[in-house]
Amino acid sequence: MTLTEVITLLKLAVNIYHEQSKRSRDAGAPLAACVMVGATLEAVLISVTNLLYDAAIKTGEAPKNGKKIKRLSDWTFFELLKVAKAAKWLPNELRLEPSLDRFNVRTVPTDTIREVRNLIHPARYWKERGGHQYTDQEVHTLYVACHTAYTHLIDELRLRYPHLPTFRSE
Repeated sequence: MTLTEVITLLKLAVNIYHEQSKRSRDAGAPLAACVMVGATLEAVLISVTNLLYDAAIKTGEAPKNGKKIKRLSDWTFFELLKVAKAAKWLPNELRLEPSLDRFNVRTVPTDTIREVRNLIHPARYWKERGGHQYTDQEVHTLYVACHTAYTHLIDELRLRYPHLPTFRSE
């Protein structure tokens, strides 16, 4: 991806996915909000990994097909997340944004956001939750964790590419 394409993807993440996540949250649809903020985060992870590709490869965590590193467009959300943590673009623990953390959870392991990806897969949801629904607090915490990771990654990009437009929301 070119820098222009990365900026376009970041704009898509903020103006469409993240905006939909906020609308869903405000409409009382927390599960939909989580799915959309997860999509926001995935778009940002792809963008960061693209811009910092050499650092991603140096982590030794880049996914492979046999001996060759997979094309970035084929990396899964989980692979992107693993590389982001290994590259230290994301911490092992997220300090939740206080303005959104209405349950005062304060911190969660970064891997918590993996659960968001599974929300859209009914079989996985069933398998992992045994048919038990997420509580309002759990869903809200997942939302805030993804939003916090998204903000953290955008801040990381701004440090390295100060000329980029602002891509923060909320």
